[in-house]
Amino acid sequence: MIPRKMSGRMEAAWAALGWLAILFACESVPTDANAASEVLTDPQRAWVAGQAPIRFAPERDYGPFVYVENDGTLAGLSVDYLRAISRVTGLPVEYLPAAPLDSNLALARQGQVDLISSVRPTPERSQYLGFTTPYVSIPAVVVTRRDGNAPASLDRYAGLRVAVGRSYAVESFVRSRFPAVEWIPVQDDLEGLQGVRERRFAAAVADTASVHFILKRHGIEGLQARDPVGFEYSLSFAYRDDWPMLGAILEQGLRAITAAERQSLHDKWVAPYRQTSGRSVEEKLVAIGTGLIAAALIVRFGLRLMRAGRKGAG
Repeated sequence: MIPRKMSGRMEAAWAALGWLAILFACESVPTDANAASEVLTDPQRAWVAGQAPIRFAPERDYGPFVYVENDGTLAGLSVDYLRAISRVTGLPVEYLPAAPLDSNLALARQGQVDLISSVRPTPERSQYLGFTTPYVSIPAVVVTRRDGNAPASLDRYAGLRVAVGRSYAVESFVRSRFPAVEWIPVQDDLEGLQGVRERRFAAAVADTASVHFILKRHGIEGLQARDPVGFEYSLSFAYRDDWPMLGAILEQGLRAITAAERQSLHDKWVAPYRQTSGRSVEEKLVAIGTGLIAAALIVRFGLRLMRAGRKGAG
């Protein structure tokens, strides 16, 4: 029997995550987000002016972060962030055909693409890519069928087949942390979740926002998100490491996105796909308490900045 406090921990994690997103936003208010001349330095503006469109390789099915709609259009949180960066910096972007992540990483390794989104730094990727500051952080969880008695925690899956995205950052983590599991690499989270539904896998590992997005979009029923695996998807843009100027411009663009726009993007793409299963009153109180603690820390941080500013002015 899994103790009920595990559910409370997941709820508390979401509450803290919401406040963390607000903290990132509050530190990123520009003086004029619409004027590239005020966002970039002179060398950065010169680089953008002389640059051919940046080749962006989107992932095909990693909603709600980056994916292809049924009508063929590209959508997702990361796509909207990139469009905002392009708008405030003037950075030209060429959108390449969407492909699985492992294919995009192979192209980046070969120097055939300049930019990838929705990825987490790893030692292997850092050999040929640079990374921006993360713009969203989502926990990875175990996903099982609702029927039966599938364990909620990965430490009880020794010898069982569990799906994980091929070349996803979480793959190396779970292989190292849970070596007794029979890990089955799959092309994307959709393939893993379909395999769980069809009983080809005992479980799958994916980030919780993607799980609920895929279940809703593809009408997959009978699955549930269970315990966190101890891994956070802190997602960044990844750029070719021989173009440090591109990395600096992406960072400037991220900082220039206003707090209101960041909150709007997260409300649109992340909030609808948070886990919404029922919780006890005690668990919800834990979540609320965690959120209030985080809020208090943010307020304290802001007050310190204000005091420092007043001392400097004096």
